Amino acid sequence: MERIKKRPEARRRDVVDVLEVKEQSGSADYMLTADERDAVQIGLDQANRGEFISDSEMEAFWRRNRA
Repeated sequence: MERIKKRPEARRRDVVDVLEVKEQSGSADYMLTADERDAVQIGLDQANRGEFISDSEMEAFWRRNRA
């Protein structure tokens, strides 16, 4: 949580969105599919290489995909 507090506001809002989705799903555990696991691994590999999209690209994504 301390690391999250140091992130830009847009990133903190993204974390809140993820937590809200998890909270709304109730107590059931979610099992990733093989494709989802692969996508997570790709993202972790990119992060480890320091490959990140800009905050403006992330904000545009959320504007397009918010319910």
